[in-house]
Amino acid sequence: MSSSEPAFPEQVHRSLMRKGAARMCRSTLALWMFVLLAIGSPLYAQQDRLSMYGYFDLEFEASNKDDRNTHTFDQHHFNVITVFQLDEKWRVFGEIEWEHGISLARGAGAGQVALERAWVEYAHTDGFRVKLGKFLPPFGIYNLQHDATPTFLSTFLPSSIYGTHPNTVGKTQRLYSKFGTGVQVLGTLFPGTWQGDYFVYLTNGRGPDPDEKDNNQNKGIGGRFVLTAPDDRLRLGVSYYQDRNGDAQNTKQRSLAGDVTVTLQEFAVEAEGLLPSVERVDARGVPNGDFRTGVGFYVQGSYRTPVGLTPFARYDFFDPDNDSSRDAEQDVVVGLNYRATDRVYLKSEVHALAFENPRQRNYEMFVASIAVAF
Repeated sequence: MSSSEPAFPEQVHRSLMRKGAARMCRSTLALWMFVLLAIGSPLYAQQDRLSMYGYFDLEFEASNKDDRNTHTFDQHHFNVITVFQLDEKWRVFGEIEWEHGISLARGAGAGQVALERAWVEYAHTDGFRVKLGKFLPPFGIYNLQHDATPTFLSTFLPSSIYGTHPNTVGKTQRLYSKFGTGVQVLGTLFPGTWQGDYFVYLTNGRGPDPDEKDNNQNKGIGGRFVLTAPDDRLRLGVSYYQDRNGDAQNTKQRSLAGDVTVTLQEFAVEAEGLLPSVERVDARGVPNGDFRTGVGFYVQGSYRTPVGLTPFARYDFFDPDNDSSRDAEQDVVVGLNYRATDRVYLKSEVHALAFENPRQRNYEMFVASIAVAF
């Protein structure tokens, strides 16, 4: 999912620098990067070393969350991924995302153009590889699959693990970093007939400019280990992440998670659990060494039929503070995934969300989407 990035001609660079705001320049630059990658690949002598692919999705959502019954479409993702294999040991990867149908010409909408990932990898052996750049920290079953909706059954991933939650300073964030810029060591091992995959990484922690610099002396540290049975029927994983969050008064935050996937012919069951620990602040907003602990988990079952239909059901639960009552939430999901082709998936699901907090209103939501891999 990546590519090499040809240098810009000088006249293009000068033209971009004359344009208005720095944000528009960065967005336009990302767009030109994609155009050059798309039309310039035949210029490479090593054309066969370049591959390009991506994914697209469109969502429809209806809910009774507020007094108005909302019905809305969302052109959520259009991601282009390129990979350039430099030689037998080295490759370069990049991913550019157009999110929520953003218009560069008008600067309208809440979407963005973003360089989601960009890294170079050195593969010494299958058991030892090094990745340098901006990458997805391996956490849980799905963070490595990112927003690639063709690769999972539901339109929305379980909120307990992959959603955002309030921290102790009132900001809403994931309980681990979705992206990281730094270095990662990973590999695949074969203990007996079982396969083991490991990931260890060191990144800039979360903060205002995490891809450019860290705003405190601590780093984001994490790892993941996955053990897979010889017949792929059982997969066990454990994940860990910690940092001193520069977006939350430099409070210490830690998350430990475990996951299991069981596949028996056409039946599949997966479950994940999360134990977050978030440092509190005192009246002055200074971290005080006292930690709030919570718990989150989900269980999902599915059955794949011979005609491409896969019904699924999920129970999703999150409690941000084990010492506080009336703050937990749950989401019961029933859905259907239809594989129209090997690259096109149609999805529909119903969510019933309930909250212990009496100030939060329970509501239902219907979601339908199409997800395409290309």
